[in-house]
Amino acid sequence: GRIADAESLLVRSIEYSRRMNDPASELSRRADLADLLFSRGDYKRAEAAIEKAIALEEERSNSTDPLFGILDRNFAAYYLAKCLSIRAAIRLAAGEADAAVATMRRALSTAKRCSDWSFEADLMKGLGDVYASKGDDAEAARCYAKACSNARKRGESGKEAEYLTAMGELRLARKEYSRAEELLQRAAGLAESPFFWVQRVRALHQLSRAKTGLNERREARRLLNASIATIERELDGERSAKKLPAIIWQIRPIFSDLIAIESDSAGSCDSIIFA
Repeated sequence: GRIADAESLLVRSIEYSRRMNDPASELSRRADLADLLFSRGDYKRAEAAIEKAIALEEERSNSTDPLFGILDRNFAAYYLAKCLSIRAAIRLAAGEADAAVATMRRALSTAKRCSDWSFEADLMKGLGDVYASKGDDAEAARCYAKACSNARKRGESGKEAEYLTAMGELRLARKEYSRAEELLQRAAGLAESPFFWVQRVRALHQLSRAKTGLNERREARRLLNASIATIERELDGERSAKKLPAIIWQIRPIFSDLIAIESDSAGSCDSIIFA
């Protein structure tokens, strides 16, 4: 349906960019195509799209065309870094954690050329996710802290909340519930604006898991209900239909935790936290 339509439109846009000799647009569309294919789990074709994007960028970067100025180079660096981050995710999905780390580090190095601090911080958080997946909690924590510091310096509370939540989740996985609670309370407080509803829901949900780990089930229940109330407010909005995928993704695990607490059938804190 819509995904197939999106793919065909991107392919047509790539062909049009080639005919118009517009490598910048072609690069961005190839990166978008790789992202779409990755989201579908079509890793082989996503990798092929990445290869073509990288080859295009390398060809263009070696150009002596005077029209290829600094803005074009920044633009190319952004989309090349995006492609590399997708490739890192593909490597991680294939169980190649070390290759994923190396690729994500290359993405970060590339991103520094495009002077986009927010994108660079997101990639740093992504590198932390890769380290967390391979069980290197110390490196993951360092990456999250760097991303968080970057956001704080620029007053980006939504981003800071997102990165603090990642730090809290890392502590939850290590059953350091008190430390997780502290981080997640800060995250929830930073995400009070309606613009940051996704970050707030996630922070409240993870905070409820920290409270469960501390055997504070009544407070855990209150936090789960607060996260559901936040989602319900979004469903009342004018653009709720566009938000449904994100809402569904957020609400399923919340209800699972709430049912476990209400029925008291989970048996232990860990069965709730890591279900």
